Amino acid sequence: MKRSLSTNPSQDGHKEKIVRRQDPVSCQFCRTKKLKCDRKFPCSNCHSRKLSCTSAATSADPSSIQSKAFESKQPSIQGIAELNARLKRVEELLTKNFTPLGSLIDTPSAISRQETLAKDVQITNTVSWLESDAFEHRNLHASTNYLIEQDLLSYDDEIAQTFTASFLSVPAVSPGASVNAQDLSLLPSRKYARVLVKYFVENVIWIYHIIHIPTLESHLDRLYDDLEQNKQPQYGHLALLSAVFALSVYFQGVEPLSTTRRLTLLAQKAMCAANYIGKPTIESIQAVLLIAQHLLPSIGGIATFRVLFTIAMHSARSLGFDQLDSAQSKKRRDGKQLNYVELEIKRRIWIMSFLSGPQSGTYMIHPQHMRCDYPSNVNDVDIRPPEDYNQPLTVETEMTYYHFRLQLSIICREIIDAVQNLGCEIHELPYETVLGFDKKFTSIKSHFHPSFLLDAKSRAQHKDLDAKCPSLAVQRTAGHFGLQTRLTRLHRPYLARGAHDPRYSYSRMVCLRSARSVIELGTELTDQGKKQNFRPIRMWTVTHHIFVATLILVMDFCLNKDDPRPEERKAEIMDAFKILETCQETSTMAKRGLQQLRDILRRGTSLPTESFSQAQILNNGLSDVSNSVNSSIQQNQDFQMPETSAVFPGLYVSDPYSRVDWEKVDFDTIENINFDVDLSADDFSTLFHNGMISPGG
Repeated sequence: MKRSLSTNPSQDGHKEKIVRRQDPVSCQFCRTKKLKCDRKFPCSNCHSRKLSCTSAATSADPSSIQSKAFESKQPSIQGIAELNARLKRVEELLTKNFTPLGSLIDTPSAISRQETLAKDVQITNTVSWLESDAFEHRNLHASTNYLIEQDLLSYDDEIAQTFTASFLSVPAVSPGASVNAQDLSLLPSRKYARVLVKYFVENVIWIYHIIHIPTLESHLDRLYDDLEQNKQPQYGHLALLSAVFALSVYFQGVEPLSTTRRLTLLAQKAMCAANYIGKPTIESIQAVLLIAQHLLPSIGGIATFRVLFTIAMHSARSLGFDQLDSAQSKKRRDGKQLNYVELEIKRRIWIMSFLSGPQSGTYMIHPQHMRCDYPSNVNDVDIRPPEDYNQPLTVETEMTYYHFRLQLSIICREIIDAVQNLGCEIHELPYETVLGFDKKFTSIKSHFHPSFLLDAKSRAQHKDLDAKCPSLAVQRTAGHFGLQTRLTRLHRPYLARGAHDPRYSYSRMVCLRSARSVIELGTELTDQGKKQNFRPIRMWTVTHHIFVATLILVMDFCLNKDDPRPEERKAEIMDAFKILETCQETSTMAKRGLQQLRDILRRGTSLPTESFSQAQILNNGLSDVSNSVNSSIQQNQDFQMPETSAVFPGLYVSDPYSRVDWEKVDFDTIENINFDVDLSADDFSTLFHNGMISPGG
């Protein structure tokens, strides 16, 4: 018998292993751990553990192969056939999958596809990390050197601390918790208060239209009537009006920022006196939302912002706003005289607190877990019985911008659902799904009045409407500002691939076009605001989106330097930097974003330590960056200069795409830009020239 000829049982076992009916299809990790493999590369098990996924068919250990070769003195025909099959399998994997740079020797086309995919993954993760980091305001690097006035810094700290203290103790309405006369002395005169309220109504209220204008004016009269009669004011009204005054001063930009801070602290004291956590009211929730949405992100109070926003949402839910239009609620309202103004305001508050917020990749309440209709598209003065005042979206009203943001938010929620349902990251969505969402975003404009379009023909046709309502032009620009930002985020996972792969060229075109549109619209917003004595650049959302758009342009410039019109691309980056510079006075987010932009570019460079000190010869205005970096190196003993092959923040070390060869990327000319000084166009232009810093100084 053939089995009797065998003298070594291990050899028999080896032969039985060789004569398989098919190659192993699971990855090496799943075979080792005896896990069920989905046979994708990377598989779900390796992806969740952030491991490099390798097919078992190609992961044979050379040492084991060599030992087995010695054991098997006469290789069988089946062994040769298996070797050929494995080689074929390797070739298929090389053409279908991408691995880290330097680990493959393949055709130029395969290497090109690998590099562009790695770049796209890197861009997506880096931009996402920077975007969240600029918003989070984590502890600043020791090298950060911000020119902030000490009094403003102390006011910002005081605002965050006082709000935080109010979270830890819920005060009861008592004389000890009341607002004293010294606090009330911060209020403007009745005449100036009317001016501030009028300014708020004409320039600010459209951003978050959660206030009924006639009701706000009524609160103003009642507050000052009580003060003139030496009566105790209603603390909810005082908190709301103090927040309105603070925002009017903030967006006017005429008075010192310290005035805004003082009025914000007055609003906080009034909210505590009203026991806004234990006994919330419509006015206290409105004040919370105004302060949280407008002021706290700009001054860096992100932790307080999150808590305030959560308080507003839960306060609204405790008052039944989430079930406002349930079957039971509507049944209880039958036959009763209704306050339609109150109903509409409650809907506006709930939908605003439900849709907006700092969460990323999720939303706090599922739409099917609430019963609240969308607010009506109606002017405030037209809200009256009977309840038939709702207008179609094609009719221009004071709520048009609100509904435009609402439609954008609905699509964003659908993207989140798609990502969760497919069990992938947003940059892993099927391309057909991405194109479907692109179509939804671009079709939003057709649902609204033609005056909300940006094309020249529509603007010319509705000049009279713009003259009648000056804030309409700002609303229109801000609406499209948000639309273009979301298109940029949707298509940025294909930014690098689109430069070389025609299948994704549309995404690259849309991503860059939308990023440029964000910069242009940001400039247009600033110009429009000057005509109305309004500074929309102080909206933290504007600053945040301009920063992300700038980062997209910088990344594309560094990774695709051979693209045509390099001078125009440099110029648009310069313009974006200048816009962000103007935001640093009032926005901690702008300061943080620019600092992180410098840091991320510095981590991607291969400059030696000496080059930072040598960079001082470029321009006297650039010395701050070099000094701050050198000082941080001396202060931090654990600091190490980045390697040539640098890992961008936001990428996993074990991610096969996390390491890219950055030697040929010219970051050193950009990373030395000092955003804290004003430079001329010529100064900016010189920063893009190669070879400015020679190794020998």
